[in-house]
Amino acid sequence: MRGYFLGFFLLAAAVVSVASSSWCEPITISYTDGRSSSQIEAIDRKGICYGSLVGLTHTLGASLYWAPLTGKMVFKLAEGEIKITIMNPTVMVDDLAFNFPVTPVMEEGAIYVPMRFFTPLLDRISPEKLSWDAPSRTFLVSPVPTNLSVAEIEERENGTLVTIPSSIHFDQIQDTVSEPSWLHLSIYGGKLDQSAWALLQPKGAVRQIRTYQYANSAQISFLLEKGITYRVYQKENPNRIVILLRKASEKTPRASVKREELDPKLDQKLWSIDTVVIDAGHGGRDPGAVGYRGLKEKDVVLDIALRLRKLLKERLHLKVVLTRDKDVFIPLQQRARIANQANGKLFLSIHANAAHRRGAHGTETYFLSEAKTEDAMRVAQRENASIRFEEPANSIEEIEMEDFLLRDIKTILTEMVSNRFLKESQDLAAIVQSELVKQIGLKNLGVKQAGFYVMLGTEASMPSVLAEVAFISNLKEEKLLKTRSFRQRVAEALYRAVRTFKQKQEQLLGSSRVIPN
Repeated sequence: MRGYFLGFFLLAAAVVSVASSSWCEPITISYTDGRSSSQIEAIDRKGICYGSLVGLTHTLGASLYWAPLTGKMVFKLAEGEIKITIMNPTVMVDDLAFNFPVTPVMEEGAIYVPMRFFTPLLDRISPEKLSWDAPSRTFLVSPVPTNLSVAEIEERENGTLVTIPSSIHFDQIQDTVSEPSWLHLSIYGGKLDQSAWALLQPKGAVRQIRTYQYANSAQISFLLEKGITYRVYQKENPNRIVILLRKASEKTPRASVKREELDPKLDQKLWSIDTVVIDAGHGGRDPGAVGYRGLKEKDVVLDIALRLRKLLKERLHLKVVLTRDKDVFIPLQQRARIANQANGKLFLSIHANAAHRRGAHGTETYFLSEAKTEDAMRVAQRENASIRFEEPANSIEEIEMEDFLLRDIKTILTEMVSNRFLKESQDLAAIVQSELVKQIGLKNLGVKQAGFYVMLGTEASMPSVLAEVAFISNLKEEKLLKTRSFRQRVAEALYRAVRTFKQKQEQLLGSSRVIPN
């Protein structure tokens, strides 16, 4: 009975709150790709245009869930969700909170949201570009240009060849399999035309094709014949993704075939991921980046590392080695030495990002290779600058940072004992990035490559990545980094990434077991 009166009170309050609202001309939904325009109901309140939430749900093909007794709604679109409460200015987009200057309201049992403020939040989770033009009362939907063309499938004597033309080279392509015999390609940054793909006819080893377009990635799923092995790789000039499908040998298990194709020297003992090395960046006399409110990178990443160690030990029962477990300075080269002496099977360096632009925000993950962008070069320069704390002041001034960085990159690429873990480092970086974006909800800056001194010496003996979890130079993200709850979410994301990577690699060896959540 108490819940009934609470719901009645909320509804009554909402109706009273829009007493000053007035019906107005409907909002036009306009498309830039030639699709027919449509309209949704609207009201004006104190000069602000509110659009029907149900109308937006139908227009965008979203889902809407409502709990009338509490006045709460969950709007789900693609991979994201928005939580709204009537008469409450706080709106949750995934795990991030935003405050409207005005509140969502109810009119005759229907929910209305302020278009000017709600549209940017919708745009965060939509696979298409959304914008609001107040003077014309138009909600504009613009498809993001595609960079993945429809695949070409060829039957050949030795198998089936699937070629997916692309306009760019992708840093992250993750392949996974599921029952009964699905091959899933997650292409981060990929954009495709689902209607065009729907016309593609399967043939050869491909029995069925499904595509999914998300805000930050595209997924292409192929249902394959039983007993098919696969290999996925990219080629350039022109850019394309190539999938080679072959019949597995009856004498050779599928997983072993795939692993032998990648590197015949990798054995089960080598790939049993039983020791994880966690590197908390900076420390001691090296504070790392410092936020505008004084938060130090060295303190943030140490706390995350300690939380991650606890999760890995308690849930996966792994041996976990920290390059530092307190506020001390550890030379960069010594960190790699610690990892190798511990016989580490995975190296994860944790950092907080920084930029001169205070508006820079988001999360990104790196693996060791030559930097391909200026941003990646700058990040590597900043992290590599910790070496100045290892050298006498009168000698470090003689080293020009750019020349030093380039020299290290050449050393890394020419003197590396083996590059057998480069592919695995890319895979690990993609998994780490995916989990970070999923768990902490910050902007996805993607997987990148650069020359980090801290990973020199580990790439030849274990998969190694460096995660820049958030920008400490951004006021909002500095505030997040300061909270225990956010640091715990980061640790949870990194734990999930290690768990997924461990399971994936051990599955390839046919030695996997069920890993608990």
